[in-house]
Amino acid sequence: MKKQLLFLAMVLSAFFACRDDDDDSGIAYADYANLQVGNYWIYERYSLDTNGVYTSLNAFDTVFIEKDTLINGQSYAKRVGPDPFLNVNQPNRKKVASFLRDSLHYVVDHTGAVVLSSLNFTDTLLWRFDVDLHPPVPDTLVVVFDRMTDQNETASTPAGQFSTINNLRTIHYTKGWGPDQHMNRRYARDVGLVLEDLYAWISDPAKLVFGRRLVSYGRY
Repeated sequence: MKKQLLFLAMVLSAFFACRDDDDDSGIAYADYANLQVGNYWIYERYSLDTNGVYTSLNAFDTVFIEKDTLINGQSYAKRVGPDPFLNVNQPNRKKVASFLRDSLHYVVDHTGAVVLSSLNFTDTLLWRFDVDLHPPVPDTLVVVFDRMTDQNETASTPAGQFSTINNLRTIHYTKGWGPDQHMNRRYARDVGLVLEDLYAWISDPAKLVFGRRLVSYGRY
Protein backbone atom coordinates (compact mmCIF):
# COMPACT_ATOMS: atom_id res chain seq x y z
CA MET A 1 0.00 0.00 0.00
CA LYS A 2 1.63 3.22 -1.18
CA LYS A 3 -0.70 5.64 0.52
CA GLN A 4 0.71 7.11 3.67
CA LEU A 5 -1.62 6.52 6.57
CA LEU A 6 -1.94 8.95 9.39
CA PHE A 7 -3.65 8.05 12.60
CA LEU A 8 -5.53 11.33 12.66
CA ALA A 9 -7.28 10.61 15.90
CA MET A 10 -7.81 7.89 18.39
CA VAL A 11 -11.52 8.47 18.35
CA LEU A 12 -12.37 6.51 21.40
CA SER A 13 -16.09 5.98 21.42
CA ALA A 14 -15.74 3.64 24.34
CA PHE A 15 -19.15 2.68 25.53
CA PHE A 16 -18.16 2.30 29.14
CA ALA A 17 -20.63 0.75 31.49
CA CYS A 18 -21.12 3.29 34.24
CA ARG A 19 -17.88 3.11 36.23
CA ASP A 20 -17.18 4.83 39.50
CA ASP A 21 -13.56 4.53 40.65
CA ASP A 22 -14.66 5.38 44.17
CA ASP A 23 -17.08 2.47 44.19
CA ASP A 24 -17.35 1.09 47.71
CA SER A 25 -19.49 -1.95 46.96
CA GLY A 26 -16.65 -4.27 47.90
CA ILE A 27 -17.11 -6.40 44.77
CA ALA A 28 -13.91 -8.20 43.77
CA TYR A 29 -13.57 -8.42 39.99
CA ALA A 30 -11.44 -11.00 38.21
CA ASP A 31 -7.89 -9.81 37.45
CA TYR A 32 -6.92 -10.40 33.81
CA ALA A 33 -4.12 -7.80 33.61
CA ASN A 34 -1.90 -8.73 36.57
CA LEU A 35 -0.51 -5.21 36.93
CA GLN A 36 1.48 -5.63 40.14
CA VAL A 37 4.96 -4.11 40.09
CA GLY A 38 7.60 -6.77 39.44
CA ASN A 39 5.45 -9.01 37.24
CA TYR A 40 6.98 -10.03 33.91
CA TRP A 41 6.03 -12.00 30.80
CA ILE A 42 8.28 -13.53 28.12
CA TYR A 43 6.75 -14.04 24.66
CA GLU A 44 7.99 -15.87 21.57
CA ARG A 45 7.38 -14.09 18.28
CA TYR A 46 6.16 -15.87 15.15
CA SER A 47 4.76 -15.19 11.69
CA LEU A 48 1.76 -16.74 9.95
CA ASP A 49 1.70 -17.14 6.19
CA THR A 50 -1.30 -17.27 3.87
CA ASN A 51 -1.34 -21.09 4.10
CA GLY A 52 -1.93 -20.97 7.85
CA VAL A 53 1.61 -22.07 8.73
CA TYR A 54 3.17 -20.57 11.88
CA THR A 55 6.93 -20.00 11.82
CA SER A 56 8.98 -19.04 14.84
CA LEU A 57 11.04 -15.90 14.38
CA ASN A 58 13.50 -17.21 17.01
CA ALA A 59 13.07 -13.99 18.94
CA PHE A 60 11.62 -13.29 22.37
CA ASP A 61 10.08 -10.24 23.98
CA THR A 62 10.20 -9.48 27.69
CA VAL A 63 7.45 -7.29 29.09
CA PHE A 64 7.33 -6.18 32.72
CA ILE A 65 5.59 -3.86 35.17
CA GLU A 66 8.27 -1.34 36.08
CA LYS A 67 6.51 0.85 38.65
CA ASP A 68 3.32 2.63 39.64
CA THR A 69 2.88 6.25 38.65
CA LEU A 70 0.29 8.99 39.15
CA ILE A 71 -1.43 10.52 36.12
CA ASN A 72 -4.15 13.10 36.73
CA GLY A 73 -4.48 11.89 40.29
CA GLN A 74 -4.97 8.23 39.33
CA SER A 75 -2.47 5.42 39.94
CA TYR A 76 -1.33 3.56 36.80
CA ALA A 77 1.01 0.63 36.31
CA LYS A 78 3.85 1.35 33.87
CA ARG A 79 4.09 -1.66 31.53
CA VAL A 80 7.33 -1.74 29.50
CA GLY A 81 8.25 -3.91 26.52
CA PRO A 82 9.04 -3.94 22.78
CA ASP A 83 6.42 -2.45 20.49
CA PRO A 84 4.93 -5.51 18.73
CA PHE A 85 4.27 -3.52 15.54
CA LEU A 86 7.79 -2.18 14.93
CA ASN A 87 10.48 -4.15 13.08
CA VAL A 88 8.73 -7.43 13.78
CA ASN A 89 11.55 -9.58 12.36
CA GLN A 90 14.34 -7.88 14.30
CA PRO A 91 15.79 -9.46 17.47
CA ASN A 92 16.10 -6.13 19.30
CA ARG A 93 13.48 -3.44 19.12
CA LYS A 94 12.75 -0.16 20.79
CA LYS A 95 10.90 -0.51 24.09
CA VAL A 96 7.74 1.44 24.69
CA ALA A 97 5.67 2.03 27.80
CA SER A 98 1.95 1.85 28.37
CA PHE A 99 0.13 3.03 31.47
CA LEU A 100 -2.72 0.85 32.68
CA ARG A 101 -5.07 0.59 35.63
CA ASP A 102 -8.00 -1.47 36.79
CA SER A 103 -11.36 0.29 36.84
CA LEU A 104 -13.91 -2.18 38.19
CA HIS A 105 -14.09 -4.93 35.56
CA TYR A 106 -12.31 -2.80 32.94
CA VAL A 107 -8.63 -2.21 32.31
CA VAL A 108 -8.02 1.25 30.81
CA ASP A 109 -4.98 3.20 29.70
CA HIS A 110 -4.07 6.77 30.61
CA THR A 111 -6.11 8.15 27.69
CA GLY A 112 -9.25 6.39 28.88
CA ALA A 113 -9.17 3.75 26.14
CA VAL A 114 -10.45 0.34 27.22
CA VAL A 115 -7.88 -2.46 26.94
CA LEU A 116 -10.22 -5.22 28.13
CA SER A 117 -13.28 -6.01 30.21
CA SER A 118 -13.90 -9.23 32.11
CA LEU A 119 -17.69 -8.75 32.01
CA ASN A 120 -18.71 -6.55 29.07
CA PHE A 121 -19.02 -8.84 26.05
CA THR A 122 -21.67 -6.71 24.35
CA ASP A 123 -20.44 -3.16 23.71
CA THR A 124 -17.83 -1.83 21.34
CA LEU A 125 -14.96 -0.82 23.62
CA LEU A 126 -12.88 1.22 21.18
CA TRP A 127 -13.49 2.77 17.78
CA ARG A 128 -11.19 4.79 15.54
CA PHE A 129 -10.59 5.62 11.89
CA ASP A 130 -7.44 6.16 9.82
CA VAL A 131 -7.38 8.96 7.29
CA ASP A 132 -5.37 9.69 4.14
CA LEU A 133 -4.68 13.42 4.00
CA HIS A 134 -3.31 13.43 0.44
CA PRO A 135 -6.55 13.83 -1.55
CA PRO A 136 -8.05 17.32 -1.89
CA VAL A 137 -10.53 16.21 0.77
CA PRO A 138 -9.38 13.92 3.63
CA ASP A 139 -10.63 10.41 3.00
CA THR A 140 -11.33 7.65 5.51
CA LEU A 141 -9.41 4.49 4.61
CA VAL A 142 -9.77 2.18 7.58
CA VAL A 143 -12.21 1.76 10.45
CA VAL A 144 -11.04 -0.14 13.55
CA PHE A 145 -13.11 -1.33 16.50
CA ASP A 146 -12.62 -3.62 19.52
CA ARG A 147 -15.03 -5.96 21.29
CA MET A 148 -14.61 -8.65 23.94
CA THR A 149 -15.33 -12.20 22.70
CA ASP A 150 -14.52 -15.88 23.28
CA GLN A 151 -15.29 -16.05 26.96
CA ASN A 152 -13.53 -19.03 28.60
CA GLU A 153 -11.90 -20.20 25.35
CA THR A 154 -8.74 -22.28 25.78
CA ALA A 155 -5.51 -20.80 24.39
CA SER A 156 -2.43 -23.03 23.94
CA THR A 157 1.00 -21.48 24.44
CA PRO A 158 4.49 -22.74 25.29
CA ALA A 159 3.71 -21.74 28.88
CA GLY A 160 0.67 -24.02 28.97
CA GLN A 161 -3.05 -23.95 28.27
CA PHE A 162 -5.15 -21.13 29.66
CA SER A 163 -8.85 -20.31 29.85
CA THR A 164 -9.04 -16.86 28.28
CA ILE A 165 -11.10 -13.89 27.21
CA ASN A 166 -10.31 -12.15 23.94
CA ASN A 167 -10.16 -8.51 22.90
CA LEU A 168 -11.04 -8.97 19.22
CA ARG A 169 -10.05 -6.08 16.97
CA THR A 170 -11.76 -5.81 13.57
CA ILE A 171 -10.10 -3.82 10.78
CA HIS A 172 -12.47 -2.76 8.00
CA TYR A 173 -11.05 -1.35 4.74
CA THR A 174 -13.47 1.18 3.32
CA LYS A 175 -11.84 1.16 -0.15
CA GLY A 176 -12.28 -2.54 -0.80
CA TRP A 177 -8.60 -3.45 -0.45
CA GLY A 178 -9.53 -6.73 1.14
CA PRO A 179 -11.80 -8.53 3.58
CA ASP A 180 -12.05 -7.50 7.19
CA GLN A 181 -9.03 -8.53 9.25
CA HIS A 182 -9.17 -9.67 12.85
CA MET A 183 -6.59 -9.33 15.61
CA ASN A 184 -6.74 -11.33 18.83
CA ARG A 185 -5.42 -10.45 22.28
CA ARG A 186 -6.21 -13.26 24.71
CA TYR A 187 -5.96 -12.76 28.47
CA ALA A 188 -5.98 -15.37 31.24
CA ARG A 189 -7.18 -14.72 34.78
CA ASP A 190 -4.38 -13.90 37.22
CA VAL A 191 -1.82 -14.24 34.40
CA GLY A 192 -2.36 -11.42 31.89
CA LEU A 193 -1.87 -11.41 28.13
CA VAL A 194 -1.00 -14.94 26.95
CA LEU A 195 -1.44 -14.78 23.16
CA GLU A 196 -1.88 -12.20 20.45
CA ASP A 197 -2.27 -12.38 16.68
CA LEU A 198 -1.60 -9.05 14.99
CA TYR A 199 -1.82 -7.78 11.43
CA ALA A 200 1.24 -6.04 10.02
CA TRP A 201 -1.12 -3.94 7.89
CA ILE A 202 -1.64 -4.85 4.22
CA SER A 203 1.64 -3.84 2.58
CA ASP A 204 2.96 -7.42 2.48
CA PRO A 205 0.13 -9.87 1.66
CA ALA A 206 2.47 -12.86 2.10
CA LYS A 207 3.15 -12.00 5.75
CA LEU A 208 -0.03 -10.44 7.02
CA VAL A 209 0.00 -11.94 10.46
CA PHE A 210 2.57 -12.00 13.21
CA GLY A 211 2.14 -12.47 16.89
CA ARG A 212 3.40 -13.49 20.28
CA ARG A 213 2.73 -16.42 22.60
CA LEU A 214 3.56 -16.66 26.27
CA VAL A 215 6.66 -18.69 27.13
CA SER A 216 6.96 -17.92 30.84
CA TYR A 217 5.80 -15.42 33.44
CA GLY A 218 6.39 -14.60 37.07
CA ARG A 219 8.00 -11.96 39.28
CA TYR A 220 11.51 -10.59 39.17
